[in-house]
Amino acid sequence: MANIAQSRCKILELEKNSSGEHGKARSSNASGQSRDPQAEEARRKNQLEESIRKMREIKEQEQERARSENLRKEREAAARKAQEEETRKQREAAQAKERARQLAWKMATDSEFERSCQRDKDLLSGRGSQWDEEFAVERFLLVLSDFEACKFSESKPLTFVNIPWPVLRPIQQRSASKSLTLTTSDITWQEVEQFFESWTASTGYTSTVSYRKVVERTHRAFHPDKWRSRKLLDTVQDQHLRQALEKAGNVVAQAMTPIWMETKT
Repeated sequence: MANIAQSRCKILELEKNSSGEHGKARSSNASGQSRDPQAEEARRKNQLEESIRKMREIKEQEQERARSENLRKEREAAARKAQEEETRKQREAAQAKERARQLAWKMATDSEFERSCQRDKDLLSGRGSQWDEEFAVERFLLVLSDFEACKFSESKPLTFVNIPWPVLRPIQQRSASKSLTLTTSDITWQEVEQFFESWTASTGYTSTVSYRKVVERTHRAFHPDKWRSRKLLDTVQDQHLRQALEKAGNVVAQAMTPIWMETKT
């Protein structure tokens, strides 16, 4: 734009000079000095043509700059559109991947639930489907061993039924159906104490090696640091379930500390 302004100023200066020369010519004529009219007309014509040519050049330069600016804006708009399209595709791909991940986790959770239900059904089948204190201990020891050995992952996630909750109450209906009679909110300090009190009452003392070993294993299995190092809760994608399992696990860990310390005295 500065060049255009300079060009225009130059043209105005030329025109001004031309006007000045015309004035001088008139003054000369007035003073008696005559000039060739045809030569003067040719000179004015040349000056006019030169002004028109320069104006045309200025206009062409302006048009070229306008075209360049439009091309720049079009390229930037195309780049933005391409970036937005790429971002949209990436977002949709990520969403599709997450949906597939959630579906796979749900299917794995359902499969693990089915496996646990079948395990309890098999255990109960030889006991007349009676969930009593003896069966609660037997089931706890079996699930504890599975829990310690299992390498939990999103394809084999942590669920409520594959955690060895030390409680006497039935986790499932007597028919070992999929209907649970126990939830995370039912895992209390009192329930844990009653479980081990019932165990000690049936044996008469707490100093047996097997009892102390089970207490030690349970204390270690529910320790929060152990859950973190095994990344157990990372395998649970449902936020509410994950928080509920963590809370119930902490209750058991807290209840186990005095029971574990008692076996050390």
